[in-house]
Amino acid sequence: MTLWLRLGFTLRLRMFGLIGLTIMPRYRRLFLPHFPLHIVQRGHDRQPVFVERVDYEYYLSNLKEMKNKLSISVYAYCLMTNHVHLLIMPDQNTDNVSQLLRVLAGRQTRYVNKLEKRTGTLWEGRFKSSLVDSHSYLLACLIFPRDTGHRVKNHIMTVIQNEVLDGKSTQNIQ
Repeated sequence: MTLWLRLGFTLRLRMFGLIGLTIMPRYRRLFLPHFPLHIVQRGHDRQPVFVERVDYEYYLSNLKEMKNKLSISVYAYCLMTNHVHLLIMPDQNTDNVSQLLRVLAGRQTRYVNKLEKRTGTLWEGRFKSSLVDSHSYLLACLIFPRDTGHRVKNHIMTVIQNEVLDGKSTQNIQ
């Protein structure tokens, strides 16, 4: 009976052209300890994630809490209405980067869904991450939030400091 099931399953796979099809898992992200990362997370279908000032503040309070808990340095951020840019650097445990983004995305999704009495995802797929491997890219990551903040006054909160969200720096909320 077992042989028949195996053969039947194999035959069905052959009929649909699925034999030889390799299903590959997603690649593990490359994070290096003490190496800066540029993170981008977009809202689903480019819909607004942040509408009111309190939405931005809620995200930032979660970012502050989790960065301290997970030993991740936040050097700059740019919260647009429909996406987020973060310039961060993990400590020794690089798995904490994914955990940070998972917690931030989950909390913001539950917060918005509860406010708007809706269900479903708030974010578009996985976050994008890039190792900041040159001085010019680092400079671009630091200048982008400041320049964009001047152009989009009512839709952004930015901070550029050595270490933000630690009580020592000032938040520039526009």
